[in-house]
Amino acid sequence: MSEFSTSEEVRLVYYRRLLAVVGLLLIGTSYKLWLPQTDYPQVPALSVLVGAPAAIDFVLAVGIFGSLLAWLVAPKRIAPLAAWSAACCLTASCLLDQHRFQPWAYQVIFAAVIIATCEAKLAVRLLRWIVISIYVYSALSKLNTPFMLDEGQTFLNVLLGWVGAKEAFGETTRQALTLLFPLGELTVGVLLAIPRTRKAGVILAAVMHASLLLVVGPLGLNHWPGVLLWNLCFLAQAPLLFWPIAMKEEDETAEPPPAKWRAIGIGMASLVLLLPLLEPAGYCDAWPGWALYASHVSRADLYIDGAAAEALPEKLRPFLIETEWGAYRLDASQWSLHALNVPIYPDDRFQTGVAIAVAQRYGVALFSQLSVQDPADRWRGERTETRYRGPEQMTEATKRFWLNAEPRDRLAR
Repeated sequence: MSEFSTSEEVRLVYYRRLLAVVGLLLIGTSYKLWLPQTDYPQVPALSVLVGAPAAIDFVLAVGIFGSLLAWLVAPKRIAPLAAWSAACCLTASCLLDQHRFQPWAYQVIFAAVIIATCEAKLAVRLLRWIVISIYVYSALSKLNTPFMLDEGQTFLNVLLGWVGAKEAFGETTRQALTLLFPLGELTVGVLLAIPRTRKAGVILAAVMHASLLLVVGPLGLNHWPGVLLWNLCFLAQAPLLFWPIAMKEEDETAEPPPAKWRAIGIGMASLVLLLPLLEPAGYCDAWPGWALYASHVSRADLYIDGAAAEALPEKLRPFLIETEWGAYRLDASQWSLHALNVPIYPDDRFQTGVAIAVAQRYGVALFSQLSVQDPADRWRGERTETRYRGPEQMTEATKRFWLNAEPRDRLAR
């Protein structure tokens, strides 16, 4: 009997190899994010890690790369060890810097744990429901006014621009058209959830991700390579997990893992499935809540007085945007893309840490304001903004969060 005898085992071995390859490529395109660096502030998830030495980052980066490589090529009996190693190294590295908790890293962590602890049939079932939930939660996070007015318009402009129809529709029609994006995601999720319609779901998912690749790729918004790689992963993931496979089942089946291991996998899947329910209430960050390309998320901005902005280094000058009242806003999102080749973590807690690091590191805290903006109202699009002036008030702002918002010492001093 072959090492991978059932259809579920075949799916799973190719799926883990897909995740390993994509993980390695994404680590490669964003290598600065995972190594010790001072190009961009780092904000640990826990305050006890603020003073962590840089050597730990390097060790974990090597561990992540080696574990993913082993997970890619290891035989079945060794693959669970590689999966655990990858999940643990990624988790530890993300704790040292919340910026590293990219959606693909989160996916690799929970998938590795589930695959390592559950038999193939159960693992495939759990992974299917998680993928379905990603489409559904992502869609629900966009069915609101902020998306219709912001990110949805950006996507729509690309599509209409290709056919020369940017000015063809009125404002109300344009806002309605933006809802086609989340409704497409929601339709994919529903079709994949029903066994009889899974083929249609896979086909629609392929069309949707291919279209998204065009929109965010070089012909459209020209997003960073990681966005394209993760979309390619979803493009391949749908048929791997959901397309029916005609394969004769063997009489002999592998002995299932011990119940305690299966409980870990089921617990992990339950957490991933249920945690996003807390995102609308503000108790779950956008990315773990699968609020992808959402416009309502919380954020924080640093405003620097005009004269003080001259003290910033040359590398930050391209990311300073002058305001109507003469101060300059630091565009930390664009800075992240240029410095680390990754999108900024979409949360006011992390972005508060970035702002404090810049203000402290370059001695402009006395001449700066921190603007912390709560998530936008989903129907009116309005936000509550709180401003903190000077170093003492900025430090006070970090106390509003459950997790740490202080930057690592070596980057903030």
